[in-house]
Amino acid sequence: MMLQSFGTVDTPQGQRQAMLCIDSDRPAEYFVHIWGLDLPPFAVLADAIEDEAGVIELKGKALFRPTQTGALFRSELNDEEARDLAALRVLLEQDEKGLHGKWSVMDGQLNDLKFVKTPEASELQAEVCANWDEFKSWASLARRDIDADVFRGHGSSRFPLKTTLHRAGRHRLERYCADTLQEFHAQAEAVLDRRLDMNDGHDYS
Repeated sequence: MMLQSFGTVDTPQGQRQAMLCIDSDRPAEYFVHIWGLDLPPFAVLADAIEDEAGVIELKGKALFRPTQTGALFRSELNDEEARDLAALRVLLEQDEKGLHGKWSVMDGQLNDLKFVKTPEASELQAEVCANWDEFKSWASLARRDIDADVFRGHGSSRFPLKTTLHRAGRHRLERYCADTLQEFHAQAEAVLDRRLDMNDGHDYS
């Protein structure tokens, strides 16, 4: 199962960028972010039903929009949006490259969409530096000679470059905003002994 992948969605207005997110504890729910073409970004939560032939059908059940801080919230729908969401049908097939298929809404026009598998990270080579001067020297050479990416290290070079949330099988941003961040918010206020305004970009970040 592809827990997170990027792709494109063809629309009547043109091609838009998309990201598919699936949490490992809810494999029958697909969350698709869509953005681009100077149009407001949005996301759709859909139920995924796979038939015996391996074709996955998605049925939309909620629409999400971002706040000014970037959090995703479940949007109230007008009548037209509710009809479109109820009529949304997506058929996907999986191959070695990823997922691809067609989608349609009320007008029945078929549009293409695809999500490409994220390539596996190459084997990491750890460079151990005994002190800050050694690290600065190594970083300068790495940038100049091998075009290396530099990141804060883990305790072991065998660990993948994933956040704690991703290592727990979580990829859906709307669950993070609605559940995880709210729990952290309450604990952070208690530890910091001050109120945080989640509508303020500085406090939110």
